Amino acid sequence: MKRIMIWIVVLMFFISTTPAFAKYEKGKSPDPSKKAYEHANENARFKRTGDVKTEDAEKAVKRSEKEAQKAKKEAEKKAEKEKKAAEKKAQKERKEAEKEAKKQQKEAEKAAKEMNKKLGK
Repeated sequence: MKRIMIWIVVLMFFISTTPAFAKYEKGKSPDPSKKAYEHANENARFKRTGDVKTEDAEKAVKRSEKEAQKAKKEAEKKAEKEKKAAEKKAQKERKEAEKEAKKQQKEAEKAAKEMNKKLGK
C-alpha cells in the first residue's frame, strides 16, 4: 500500500512539473495574427530596454522643468518681498522727513512769534 501511494505521489509530481504545451489550431502559429498587425498603431509605445532610457530622460526633463518653474516662482516671490520691503522703508523715511519738516516749521513759527514780540507787534 505504501508503494502504491509513493508511486502515485511521484507520478503526480512529474505530471505537475511538466510544461503545458498550447495546442495550435490547424494553420495557426504562435505569432501574432494578421488582424493584430492591421490594427496596430504606429504611435503605440511598448516597453523595451531602449525605451527605459528615453523614459528616464523624459522624466528628468520634466523634473528639471518643474524645478525651473519652482525656482522662477521663488525668485518672483523674493523680488516681490524685497519690493514691498523697499516700499515700506521708503514710506517710513518719508514719514520721518515729514515729521522733521513739521518740527522745523513749528520751530520757525515759534521763532517768528518771539521776534514779533520783541519788535512789539
